[in-house]
Amino acid sequence: MLKKIFFVTLCVFCCFNNFALRYKSCSLQKANNDVSVIFIDTEKTDNTTIAFCVSVGTADESDKSGIANLLTNLICENVKTFIESDEKFKGTELHSATDYDKSIFYVTSKSENTAELIHAFSERFSNLSVSDEDIELVKESASKQIAEQSEVQTLRNESRRALYWHAKYGNDILGTLEDLKSVTLTDIVNFKNKFYRNNRLTILVAGNVNKGAVINAVQDYFPKTEPAEIQRLQEPPHHDATAEILKANSQQSSSTIEMYWKAPCCRTSSEDCVSIEILAAHIEEALRKSLMENQKIITSISVKTSLWNYGNGEIILTAEIQNDIDIEYAKTAILAELKSIAYKKMTKEQAEKISQRLSNSYPLNNSDVSDAISFIAQKFGSGNELSVIKEWPSLLRKFNLDNLNSQKIFKQNPCVISVIKRRENVLQTNDSK
Repeated sequence: MLKKIFFVTLCVFCCFNNFALRYKSCSLQKANNDVSVIFIDTEKTDNTTIAFCVSVGTADESDKSGIANLLTNLICENVKTFIESDEKFKGTELHSATDYDKSIFYVTSKSENTAELIHAFSERFSNLSVSDEDIELVKESASKQIAEQSEVQTLRNESRRALYWHAKYGNDILGTLEDLKSVTLTDIVNFKNKFYRNNRLTILVAGNVNKGAVINAVQDYFPKTEPAEIQRLQEPPHHDATAEILKANSQQSSSTIEMYWKAPCCRTSSEDCVSIEILAAHIEEALRKSLMENQKIITSISVKTSLWNYGNGEIILTAEIQNDIDIEYAKTAILAELKSIAYKKMTKEQAEKISQRLSNSYPLNNSDVSDAISFIAQKFGSGNELSVIKEWPSLLRKFNLDNLNSQKIFKQNPCVISVIKRRENVLQTNDSK
């Protein structure tokens, strides 16, 4: 029986205090059973952190949502029960996270426990043994999480469903209350057996370990499996009208606008990936200067990109609006400014400045091991090549100015626009009627 639920849906990674070591380098090896192993080199330490990154997430679900997250928590709790049963694992820390395209299990322990922890995870990966009572406990915890979700997160879930209207790739990570009620042990076992295959597993090991011994443990403990190929999302050939979603939230101190675009295909080209990052940073910088500093329409702005395993990824613009600014006016101003920026060619000087800033702030630059292993697991688990992850700063400095064309993305209206209005704005709108 599970002792208690440790439920994490965002990637939160903590480790031993004495494990604040600097990242040095990393290398990839492929075991003969199709499991990938990434070794992260550090200074000498008595502790090792292992991240088991399974490229399986909510996007693999079909009829019922929330199964990937339930499975992650069942495995995490099962391993935790094993760890707590043996004194030699005292002080070991275990965390898990589920995302749209991956599930990650982090464990930090004494280096001498490395092989045994790999063995423990392999047993749950290959043949998880849980009861109906265990499943009811994780379902109860997930239901509580759903009930406590903020309206901001609820709106973002709704926006993602609208963005991926043509496929079930917009499933909420936690699932829906209706789906959770109907999920059975058979559903979870079938999901695990279908997708938890060696070709979707990457094990990251940070610390002073015998690399040959780790590879041997991986090959001994994980039996060979047939591959489970990732089904790439087939995007519609046309751009549909913008879906607009509105929510009112009395807890918001300011109103927020979010805009979603699907990113152009850049999976096969590191040059295209670089271009998207520089373009997003350029748009953010230009909007900050025009709408935040000059016109004072917004109080904050961010433009983020994501590449993920099942599609080309997306670009998300988030802006907080000045309290005395009308929401429709702010939305129109943002869209107009975006079009204006998109039709202006970025100069070489602008691109060089942005690429240098992005390169200097790269997470693997002078990062500690906890940050490095989390960052690499997230990136590699989403389909990024390790060579690109390692060489990203130098790739940024080798940008091709001809590829920096904002019109590729921002000449089209967003696929989705969502608005969270603070309560005062809603009341003012009603009064004006």
